Amino acid sequence: MMRLGPLGSLRAIDTYPEVSVPTQRATSERTMLSGRRIVQRAPLGMRSWTLDYQRVSPADLAYLTSLASGVIPGPLYLYTEVAAQTNLLPVPLASPGAMGVSDLRQDGGYVVRGRVSALLGGTLTSQVAAYCGSVAGEWSPVVPLPLGSYRLSGWSTHSGTMVTWRTIDATGTQVATGSISAASASGGYRGEATVTLSGGAVGLQLRLPAEVSAGHAVGALRLTAGSTAQATDWLPGQGVPQVVVDDPEQTLQLVTASRIASDYSITLREVR
Repeated sequence: MMRLGPLGSLRAIDTYPEVSVPTQRATSERTMLSGRRIVQRAPLGMRSWTLDYQRVSPADLAYLTSLASGVIPGPLYLYTEVAAQTNLLPVPLASPGAMGVSDLRQDGGYVVRGRVSALLGGTLTSQVAAYCGSVAGEWSPVVPLPLGSYRLSGWSTHSGTMVTWRTIDATGTQVATGSISAASASGGYRGEATVTLSGGAVGLQLRLPAEVSAGHAVGALRLTAGSTAQATDWLPGQGVPQVVVDDPEQTLQLVTASRIASDYSITLREVR
């Protein structure tokens, strides 16, 4: 299942199980005269999703065609069931500092390099984290979400308030807010709570609280759909990425006086 559309108007689109999702990461490689190989890679890879439809009418794909042609204004966001079950947070929130993704604010930044322990696959592992500053951090970018309940969790080096969240409407006005407290767990401190998007809410934002003790760090954040408690394993952030919709590729299969049936291939490409 996928939802696609502007902020606050994520609409379900028909998909089939076999959706190709390649990732393209810019890479530069050169070999020195000494034989030494040097490879440089971009911090993040951009994904694309290819949707194939067989023998459908043009009306069946009217929404996707409208998105591709610009009839419906963007920016457009893609919400997938894979992300909903894995981690709806983008990489900079789920793994601050991963592959150079960081906001090196010395005070109050929401993604600053650090370390915190988390249980991954049942094993205590050091995970890139964010250090809390002496003042509350800035609000993160909006994570676009459909209305419903979500489970937010994370790990911390200390007990107490771990992360503050708020839901906002399409104008950026706060709808609801709350915080998650970390309590002692196996190998560290962990917090988990249900966040509900209701009313006019269209997305979620997070920020770190003011530092409660020296070296207080938070990491391994995870957001999943539903109110059921999560397993303690942390999974990488899939996010709700901004995408562009390519023009449909059409193969005419049947044209009669009463019916048109075609095969279509439509690609959604992640952009930033």
